[in-house]
Amino acid sequence: MSNYHDARAFFNMALSDVERIMRNFKSRDFADCTFRIQFCSEKILKGLIFLYGGQFKKIHNPSIIIKDEILPKLSNLASDEKNTLIEIVTDASILEDLSTLPRYGFEKDGHFIEPEAIYIEDSIITILPQLQNIIANLIKLLKNQEDNITWKEIIEEFENALKKFQDILDKKQTN
Repeated sequence: MSNYHDARAFFNMALSDVERIMRNFKSRDFADCTFRIQFCSEKILKGLIFLYGGQFKKIHNPSIIIKDEILPKLSNLASDEKNTLIEIVTDASILEDLSTLPRYGFEKDGHFIEPEAIYIEDSIITILPQLQNIIANLIKLLKNQEDNITWKEIIEEFENALKKFQDILDKKQTN
């Protein structure tokens, strides 16, 4: 049913994006930070697609695959696990809706607005909780896997990512 190797590869790529998110936030490159948040979410969902026996497709909104293909095939899934997947899809959809804005900006009144003019520190503070929820729910799913020992290291790394993200949010609240 699952392809642990490919799921692990996507989770590791997402963890690499966590480090990029932190570097970009510290260097105040909020447009790229936003893109990395979006990209990290995408990689986590692609890992979940593999974990639940799906196949790879080049797509920038993998939440659709989980919602339309994975969930309907998993009718015997426990309701709490299904609800956790639905929560992940909901949060990921919010990030996917950013579409190409973090990379290319948009056109308004015949003028191009660059991503750097759109994304500021407050933008990160607004969207980071969606990624935190995705990661927290991923951890919950991985801990409930039959062979959760396989995921121990990745779970720990994602737990560390949550702490790093919480530090960003806590510092912003104290300012």
